[in-house]
Amino acid sequence: MDKLEDFIRQNRNELDQFEPSQALWNKLNAGLDKQQTKTIPIQKFWQMAAVFAVLLVGLLTLQWKYLQNHNQNSENIVMNLAQENPELMETEQFYIKQISEKKELINAYDLKALGVDKDFEKDLQTLDAMYLELKAELPQSGNSEYIIGAMIQNLQIRMDILNQQLMVLEKIKNLKNGEKTNHESNI
Repeated sequence: MDKLEDFIRQNRNELDQFEPSQALWNKLNAGLDKQQTKTIPIQKFWQMAAVFAVLLVGLLTLQWKYLQNHNQNSENIVMNLAQENPELMETEQFYIKQISEKKELINAYDLKALGVDKDFEKDLQTLDAMYLELKAELPQSGNSEYIIGAMIQNLQIRMDILNQQLMVLEKIKNLKNGEKTNHESNI
């Protein structure tokens, strides 16, 4: 690389003498001004559209079959769970009923008026997803007591979160009512 640099430095004046002609520059500019548009023949367009449509139908069919099998597997898991472990099903039904009642109580509050966010719902959704994973894993583990314990603990944690949220809402409601009463008595 050093030899090339030395050559360019030594012969710079001679190299600068040779510049392209104006005709060459005009040709280059004319070539740049032309917009090259590619046209796709209509037959090629319809072929590509047909391939795309076939792929789309195929993917939708595969997804439909997968969802059918997945739903059937979920139903089988629930049926097997009910047959193999009726106590767990009863416990699950009890907690799910309690959780639904607690959620209804929470929804009865005007959360916006109390200035409360629904951040706790994210925790409940995470726990619900974990519960579904445990439930799906249960038949594969041979009704492992460890997994059953984790499922019950998950339901209890959800109940605790809802109970704590209800206590917080009740305290906030009482504080707001107390402020109104104090404010009204001062007037």
